[in-house]
Amino acid sequence: MSTLWAVLSDIHGNLEALEAVLSDAAAQGAEHIAVLGDTIDYGPDPVACLERVSTAAEVWLVGNHEEYAVTPDEDQEDSDILRWSMPLLAESAVWETVRAKIAADGGPAHASRVVGNRHFVHASAGSPTKQYVWPAHEVQYVVFNHQVDGRITEFLDEFQADHGFNGHTHVPAVLTRYEHHGVFDSYQGIDRHHVHTFVGRSSIFFVPKNPCVLHGVGAMKMAVNVGSVGQPRRLGDNRASYVLTDGEDLEFRRVEYPWAKTAAKLAGLPIDEEQKVELIERLEHGI
Repeated sequence: MSTLWAVLSDIHGNLEALEAVLSDAAAQGAEHIAVLGDTIDYGPDPVACLERVSTAAEVWLVGNHEEYAVTPDEDQEDSDILRWSMPLLAESAVWETVRAKIAADGGPAHASRVVGNRHFVHASAGSPTKQYVWPAHEVQYVVFNHQVDGRITEFLDEFQADHGFNGHTHVPAVLTRYEHHGVFDSYQGIDRHHVHTFVGRSSIFFVPKNPCVLHGVGAMKMAVNVGSVGQPRRLGDNRASYVLTDGEDLEFRRVEYPWAKTAAKLAGLPIDEEQKVELIERLEHGI
């Protein structure tokens, strides 16, 4: 008998969104929780989110933001809120366990895990903390269709199980082979985001416009981006995003949460004002 997984990613210190998603997942009957990294940074409750995830998740991966906190990268974006978070994290026993793993083995070693027929990663199977699984800039989809098609097919093939799950981009999506195009039946309410969805000769990168359920995915090779719990982006939908799957059906869910409460916490933090405004705008508008 199939069991139901709730797959979450990119919580980013947003406790209100995390609690709303965990509550929704429980109400849907989820039996297993996987968290695909980036539990910290951008949000006002990094320690509380770490502690909540440590007790709730059966699979819990490292993301690039956990990696940055332990082994800074000169190419990473400047994060005043991460600097603010560091003294708080230093007092957390949960964070010390995460920090020690990254320090000992490197972030990528803890950003990828295969469980049965599911391969969980933070970013991509080939580069678990860094690489964005995304076709390209939308203006290139027609002119460079063949090249884009080949590249994202390579992304898909790198996953070590038929069903791959990742986050990192903050945008829900499904990457699969073109032969499975029938699961995206618009007559079944599966609407695509026309700007971001890519269709190639060999592959489809499908970005759902609304929450939806894909049926009959059991035999598909696919890589599913579950979106972001704590900071949805790009689609103008600020509701927390996550995925439910039992191996045969795949459901993209969106969950309302009190984002204004999270924004009020951010507004009170002693961090750079420009970054604060940007973070709050993301919470409010899903941009």
